[in-house]
Amino acid sequence: MPVPPSASPTVRGTLREISINTPALLFTADQTGSVDSVNARWTTFIGVGADALLGSGWTRFVHRDDLPRFAGEWSAHVDSGEPFVSQLRFLCADGTHRWTEIRAEAQCDAQGNVERWFGSGTDVDAQRRALAALDFLAESGATVAGAQDVPALLDRLARASLEGLADISIFDLESEDGNFQRLVVASPDVPQSTVDITAAFQAPERDEPHPIARAMASGETIHIPFVDDAFIARSVTPAERQRAWRLVDIRSMVCAPMITPGRALGALTLLRTGTSVPFDAPDVKVVEEVARRAAVAIENLRLKEREHRTNRDLQAFADLGELLSKSLGLQSTLRAGLNTLVPARADWAFINLMDEQDDLRLAAVYHPDDAKRNLLAAHIGDRYSLRDGEGVVLSVVRTGLPVLRERASYEEGTRNLNPVILDAIWKIGVTSVIVVPLFTGSVVRGTLHAYTQSEDRIFTPHDLEFFVEFARRLAPAIGNAQLFERERRVARSFQDAALPASLPDVPRFRFCAIYEAGKAEALIGGDWYDAFSLGDGRIVVSIGDVAGSGLSAAVTMAGVRQAIRGAAHVVADPGVMLEAADSATLEDVEQRFVTAFVGVIDPTTSTIAFQSAGHPPPLLRCPDGTVTPLTSTGPPLGFRAGHAQQTQHETLREGSLLVLYTDGLTESTHDILEGEQRLHAALCDRTVYLAADPAKMLHDMILTEGSRDDVAILTMQVQ
Repeated sequence: MPVPPSASPTVRGTLREISINTPALLFTADQTGSVDSVNARWTTFIGVGADALLGSGWTRFVHRDDLPRFAGEWSAHVDSGEPFVSQLRFLCADGTHRWTEIRAEAQCDAQGNVERWFGSGTDVDAQRRALAALDFLAESGATVAGAQDVPALLDRLARASLEGLADISIFDLESEDGNFQRLVVASPDVPQSTVDITAAFQAPERDEPHPIARAMASGETIHIPFVDDAFIARSVTPAERQRAWRLVDIRSMVCAPMITPGRALGALTLLRTGTSVPFDAPDVKVVEEVARRAAVAIENLRLKEREHRTNRDLQAFADLGELLSKSLGLQSTLRAGLNTLVPARADWAFINLMDEQDDLRLAAVYHPDDAKRNLLAAHIGDRYSLRDGEGVVLSVVRTGLPVLRERASYEEGTRNLNPVILDAIWKIGVTSVIVVPLFTGSVVRGTLHAYTQSEDRIFTPHDLEFFVEFARRLAPAIGNAQLFERERRVARSFQDAALPASLPDVPRFRFCAIYEAGKAEALIGGDWYDAFSLGDGRIVVSIGDVAGSGLSAAVTMAGVRQAIRGAAHVVADPGVMLEAADSATLEDVEQRFVTAFVGVIDPTTSTIAFQSAGHPPPLLRCPDGTVTPLTSTGPPLGFRAGHAQQTQHETLREGSLLVLYTDGLTESTHDILEGEQRLHAALCDRTVYLAADPAKMLHDMILTEGSRDDVAILTMQVQ
């Protein structure tokens, strides 16, 4: 480096000696900023001769991301003559880019004009990387605190770690089912092919010599300052992975285990590639701290996810319970189960049930898309699978164990499924499937099938646990519904047999009747109506309601009705008939609450004699449009012992309409007054009397939304 001419030879020699031997990076530049000398330290630092750095030659060794900024700053200070300080990265003799701080001051003449520049450079790479590491820790802390799920946490941490600390960041995380997921993020300078190569490999097994495996197995951080071919050959298997290491050009690495009490969740691995500076001890401390924070955050997020899953599952079970409480019939029970699952827990689902011959048949299907649902719904009742063969469904039926297929197979379905049903399933769309058994006691009596139909939604072992518990709760309700259906069929058959096959055909008196089971899926109840002729031409009418439902109520109803009929053929007196019915009720071991009305119509006198046992009074619409209730106060059957009741009489004029009904007609809205008002308003309408079937017209006019309870209506027109 030139020495000022005014200096003595001794001073000039001393300064020249200092310039040559100082560890500082010294340089000079002319008044235009062009470098005209460098000391020997520069040639050692950069690894080229001094001539290569003179003029603008030094710019060839500046990192391309730093050169535009630095050149602009240097030019501005050359013009102003103000002291210069800036940092940039130089490509050094060892092939790495190192941060260097450049300082320069101008030497000016007496008029203040710049004559030349004297400058120095200081290696600040370690300082810069330490600051970047501190920034990364601060960023990782914010990232950890703000992450809402594990994948987002890993992605943000991996990207933050690239800022001055690594070229490639790798998270190998062990999921709760024991499988590993790998996330790889690289700086923009790293080719995508390198990222793809790194991401193509899964975490190595814990017994391998691989650094990641050693870190997870030992719980200790593995620091490899320099990765060379000998290390790769010694520590990396198989050969494909060795080739990948060489292609990625790994220079240095740190593998820090992510540890929580009791186990390692995985490992954070940071790589420096190519000409990057090797990791040193301070870097290792930073990586360990980030891995520790990541492990804590991951465990906390998993706890939150488990809590969320638990709450979600409990809500699903609560929703199922609420729906099942409103469902007694089999189809409504199956719908309740499927509607709870779809679309919240599956894209679509269906249920198979065993028939009496132990054939598995399609029972119910639900898909939010009607067109897709109908593809399979068209086959409800069809045999789902063959008894022989192999496949998921037969495995579930035979073993009672659930099955999860993350990727469903059409070929597997061909082994034992009805081909038509299999094709329909595939047309609807299948990605993954869960099949769980439906038990009655210890016997599998059906299967629940849940499907996803997109790559964005794949069933996991957590889903399998949920569906197993869901099926455990649903299966008893299905079993009860099947019992209900069988009892309903028997009761309905019994009731149909008990109701009159025909109504009296008497001149001037025309009878119509209707019976309808409730729409709210109550079991067949004990409502009845009856009308029959006696030998002397008189007509007996009766109507009643047995409290409760099901087969036993139908049996009680039949007994009461038959008692009335039997007594009528002996003594056609309303009081006698109700006494006989009361005795029949007392024989009922359940002491059922029964209401009844009995009337004896004399066509020759156009009169009716009647008594009531706690039943709603029939209504008589007179020719002038007025409505008269046939009121007769008496206790219900079973409570009439010692009760004396007077028989009432009413004239049946031509043009009258007599209406006998059970309370299902007026209580469908749970507002008795409103129901009675509807009935009175309908009777005031003359079209009811003129109708071909007044009973049905009254039903349709009053029960516009159907009846929640059984309803019986018997009408008689006096013509």
